[in-house]
Amino acid sequence: MPDKHGETPRGFSLAFAAPTSGGGRARFLRTGRRRRIQMTIGPTFSAALGMVTDRYGIAWMINGD
Repeated sequence: MPDKHGETPRGFSLAFAAPTSGGGRARFLRTGRRRRIQMTIGPTFSAALGMVTDRYGIAWMINGD
């Protein structure tokens, strides 16, 4: 837990799994708009995967099957 208001959270990521790769891409684009993108969403061995930090400093891993 941050000890100060406004401190950026560290040490964890939230995961969002969309039922389709198109849904994952749409969520990635909405979350990543004007934010920091760590990994552009693209195909992996099983699904599309991307990583982005939102406007609150929360890291997200977004995938679509």
